[in-house]
Amino acid sequence: MKRLIGITAIIFLLTSSTIIFEISLSRLFSYMLSYHFVLIIIAFSILGLGIGQIWYSRNTENFGRKINMWFALVPTSLLFVYFALLAVPRLGLFSTANSSLIAFILLSTVPFIFIGLIYAHLFRENKYQLSLLYGFDLLGAATGALL
Repeated sequence: MKRLIGITAIIFLLTSSTIIFEISLSRLFSYMLSYHFVLIIIAFSILGLGIGQIWYSRNTENFGRKINMWFALVPTSLLFVYFALLAVPRLGLFSTANSSLIAFILLSTVPFIFIGLIYAHLFRENKYQLSLLYGFDLLGAATGALL
C-alpha cells in the first residue's frame, strides 16, 4: 500500500511539473522567438515523451538496474535546459534564426525524453493499477495547469 501511494505521488508530481515546465517554455519562447513558434513546444514535448517511451520499451532490461539515475536526470535536465535556453542567445553561437530555432527545439525536447522514460517505467511496472495511475496523471496535469 505504501508503495502504491509513493508511485501515485510520483506520477502526480511528475505530471504537474511537466505541465508547468511546458507552460514556462511556451512563455519563454513567446518572449525569445516570434509568437507563432510558441506552439511548437507542444508538438516537440509530445515527441520527446514518445521518444522516451519507445526508448524504454526497446531497452527495458538496461533501465531496470539504473532507474534511480534516470529519475535523477529529470529534475537535473529541467533546470539545465531552462538555463541553457536562457543562455543560448547570449552565447552568439547560433547566428541565424534557423540555427537558433533548431537549438531551442533540440534543447527543449531533452527533458521530455527523460520524463517519457520514467512514465513508461512506472506504468509498465504497475500495470495492474493503470486506472489509478491515469487518474493521478490527469489530476497532476490539472493541478500543474492551475499552478
